Amino acid sequence: MGNILTTAENEVHLSTVCRERLIFSTSTEAVTYTTSPAMQQAIEAWQAHTGLSQDDLLPYLLEQYPSVFRERRHTEASFILYLLMAICGLMVVSIYLLGRTAGLLKSGLSWQLLYFLGTMTYLGGLVGQKFLERKQKSSKDTPDIFLALAGFHDRHTIIPLIEVEPFGLPHSPLLPALSERLWSIRPEDGLLLQPKHRAILRHQLKRFARQYNCGQRYADDISNEQTDFLVATLKALATIGDKDTLPLLRRWITAEVDTINANTVRSAAQECQRLLETTSR
Repeated sequence: MGNILTTAENEVHLSTVCRERLIFSTSTEAVTYTTSPAMQQAIEAWQAHTGLSQDDLLPYLLEQYPSVFRERRHTEASFILYLLMAICGLMVVSIYLLGRTAGLLKSGLSWQLLYFLGTMTYLGGLVGQKFLERKQKSSKDTPDIFLALAGFHDRHTIIPLIEVEPFGLPHSPLLPALSERLWSIRPEDGLLLQPKHRAILRHQLKRFARQYNCGQRYADDISNEQTDFLVATLKALATIGDKDTLPLLRRWITAEVDTINANTVRSAAQECQRLLETTSR
């Protein structure tokens, strides 16, 4: 992950800051963002695609990303639907053929109609999947809008980065960028993060905590980037005074796994709890 905190003498990696247990309330250093080569390439590709200057490109991308996001979700849902169609159609055809082979089904119009519908459902599912695969291949010619947004050093880019949810993607270039935005949240940004965005962040804290304490994933299995994200999320939610985070902190604070990542997240959760309880008085 790139350097995001700059002091007068040197630059400090976020992971290093986390492992030194930096107190949230004293983190007043200026924040700078990392623009990776992939992000810069995405920005340049969008400039070539739209003919806009870099200053005009950010408002355009912020305006366009909701439709791109909805189309991506629609494609994912359609792919699942076509897959279920193919599976159901195949099951109906298989049951019919096995029943006919075993002599359990008598020949009749109703059974033949069921066989026909099963076959058409199976073929429809396959054709639908092929159509979506072609659509996805053609869309690869369009630059990644979220990667381009991650390359802009603007606080408003935190919204699309949260909504696209890169949390479970291994080595996602968007997760470090989101961590940087979360780390730079200020108290006045509370209006920027709407309830649905806070809910997404709290859900991720809950999801990681559930895997963490149930033994499904030990702290060593949480990557450094994911650890940085958790600490930055706790800091952001504490900074804007999100009191709904308080019930989620107990699982992190009482975790028994004693590793570097466990102590890092535990310290962040303790500091988050202290700040939220102080502001709620």
